[in-house]
Amino acid sequence: MPEGRTGTAAARNLAAETVAQALLADLARRGTRRIWGVPGGGSSLDLIDGMARHGMAFVLAKHEGAAAMAAVADAELTGAPGVVLTTKGPGVANALNGLACASLERAPVLLVSDGFSEKQLPWLTHQVFDQRAATAPFVTGYGRGDGAAAALGGIDVLVNNASGFGARDTEEDWSKALDVDVMATVRASRAAAPHLRASKGCIVNVTSISGYRPSLRGPTYAAVKALLVNYTASQAAAFATDGVRVNAVAPGSIEFPGGTWEQRRKSDPVLYDRILKSIPFGRLGLPEEVADVVLFLAGPAARWVTGQTIIVDGGQLLT
Repeated sequence: MPEGRTGTAAARNLAAETVAQALLADLARRGTRRIWGVPGGGSSLDLIDGMARHGMAFVLAKHEGAAAMAAVADAELTGAPGVVLTTKGPGVANALNGLACASLERAPVLLVSDGFSEKQLPWLTHQVFDQRAATAPFVTGYGRGDGAAAALGGIDVLVNNASGFGARDTEEDWSKALDVDVMATVRASRAAAPHLRASKGCIVNVTSISGYRPSLRGPTYAAVKALLVNYTASQAAAFATDGVRVNAVAPGSIEFPGGTWEQRRKSDPVLYDRILKSIPFGRLGLPEEVADVVLFLAGPAARWVTGQTIIVDGGQLLT
């Protein structure tokens, strides 16, 4: 019995390696010379191990969002497919945030994820273990939204949740904040607009309570979030005659594993405690508490609500 399990595992590993090599060979023929990203499980390592044999280099990025942005730039510069290697779950979400900052009219980009369901994003990602990997289509029109609409049978709801987290008053952070927080919202909304008009759908923008008051710690972040509050109202007025609603949520300080506030709790406990004391409920918010409001705004219960920004902060702005 142990021998059978060993044989099965060996066959699975061989299949994964074969698929990885076929994918790499196909990418090499198309001219790809770099793969960007963060390695995940075994199939990711199979891919990395085979890159040198095909004249490719693996470039380790700080996170998947940065990898995606680099892959876009690479693809636009070389004309060859850009490739992002992501971990599953949050890694794919981070990569999508990175892609959202660019309109991929010409640059094809492929996401390869370890253990992420192809059925969820069939036009964008696939698993290395999938035997179809070697011939999976590349993304060529993310900025237009047509690929998403074709895969999903239309677009009913667009949630603009990308952020470059530019906070400092520097050229780099202003560029990051305007490109991602603002222009990703503009571009995604434009791309989805014809599909939303057809479905009488809605847009939900994610801003922040930072946009409601001045900030010495993050003036850039506060400014672009204030812009999104205003832009939400302008979008709502523009789309109203088409039957498309546009609203926003403005979360307060939200804590979750691996997030900014969990990191600050360890790296800057004085700041963390000050923020904690500013929330009347005595704790930071949870992601699902923001998601619940997004779901409300996206659903039929909010069918007569448009142009509004709902603050989700446990009273943090009240203090």
